[in-house]
Amino acid sequence: LQPDGKVNLSWQTAYENNTSKFIIEKSTDAVNYKEVGSVAAAGNSSITKNYEFIDVSPSVGTNYYRLNEIDMDGAKKQLGIRAITITTNVNTAVVYPNPVTGSSFTLSSQLPSTIQNTYILTDLSGKIIQRGYINSTRQQVNVSQLSPGFYTIKLSDGEVIPWIKN
Repeated sequence: LQPDGKVNLSWQTAYENNTSKFIIEKSTDAVNYKEVGSVAAAGNSSITKNYEFIDVSPSVGTNYYRLNEIDMDGAKKQLGIRAITITTNVNTAVVYPNPVTGSSFTLSSQLPSTIQNTYILTDLSGKIIQRGYINSTRQQVNVSQLSPGFYTIKLSDGEVIPWIKN
């Protein structure tokens, strides 16, 4: 998993004989796979070759990736399955301005509207300062009662954003 939320799949071959391409398939249930991309192979090689494929839109939850080798004659060989679990959309929320200079900041988030979303403000020691509900994708959070310092806001999806009040 990359910091930007993409999944980087990489593999290498030590030897290739009449290899046409590699097909990457993805599933969220480990049963039903769909092709999400392909990478051209070297064809014939007796030296180590490195390959990669980047999934730019992994699903929240477990993503199963299946790598297949396709030979020049169309023969298909499954090379393996790897899984990665995405617990949240990475870097989906933003606090601005940061540092906060006024009495409030804007919390911009893309949390699903199908559940009740909350936030918890804490100081650096972990003491809970304030709790609230997230009612929109761009919401004002009043922090006028807080002293200048370092804080975090934890969202109901588990994302934690550090922020500063000046």
